Amino acid sequence: VFVQHQALCRVEGLQPVSVSEGLAVCQRLGACRLLLLEPSRLGVLQRVRLNMSQDNMLFALKAD
Repeated sequence: VFVQHQALCRVEGLQPVSVSEGLAVCQRLGACRLLLLEPSRLGVLQRVRLNMSQDNMLFALKAD
């Protein structure tokens, strides 16, 4: 997820968040059950899954 985030930021000309900030965001989204995070000793390598349908996520991100 973090590598993809960095690549998208480069394409868009944006400054990516740090690894620790990225992990914190994923943990907060996991606490809200929007992401499913598998436990791992190496937080950067943990498996991350979206806990909603792709259609619901696209609808929530849709600009009015």
